[in-house]
Amino acid sequence: MSENPDFELLSRHLAKELPEREASQVEHLIASDSEWAAAWRLLNQLQTVGRELDRATVQSMSELASRLFADYQHRLKENDERLGIRVYDSQVMPVPEGVRPASVETRRLRYRLDDLELEMSLYPLTPESYELMGQLEGLQQDTPLTVTLTQGRRRTKVQADRFHLFRFERVEAGKCRLALESPDGVIGHIDLEL
Repeated sequence: MSENPDFELLSRHLAKELPEREASQVEHLIASDSEWAAAWRLLNQLQTVGRELDRATVQSMSELASRLFADYQHRLKENDERLGIRVYDSQVMPVPEGVRPASVETRRLRYRLDDLELEMSLYPLTPESYELMGQLEGLQQDTPLTVTLTQGRRRTKVQADRFHLFRFERVEAGKCRLALESPDGVIGHIDLEL
């Protein structure tokens, strides 16, 4: 068993899909480890809420929760407290009620960096490239913000405006990393796959 909660294993336990011996080990971890206990409570709450929702929404919530926990575990493994954790992805979750859908199929993302929140939109330009726009919320207004996009060996820097809005005109599909910096140093990193 791993040190960090294994959400797939907990989900299988919740669905009563584990052999008796494995189920006993999971029960022991839930009883003896506060992180496993918290993860178990969260999955139980999601299941309770899920009974009242339609199947597509439950699947979306489950996938987003899995991604959120994967980001969290990646952050722990990398020992990088400045690595952002994705808390919303319109590729997985439907746009919230009351939000007008875009005429072009955009992707919206939201990440947490401690008490800051980064919201981004990806607009397709071609099947293999996007325009990326974002805003960091929670940073004191007028604090200079530089955002660096690294993709392979290619690095592109932009300066955010006074409201911490930034834009990259063209980002190629694939893995990339955003680094957010103020004059005081690195605020955080975001790992993205477009």
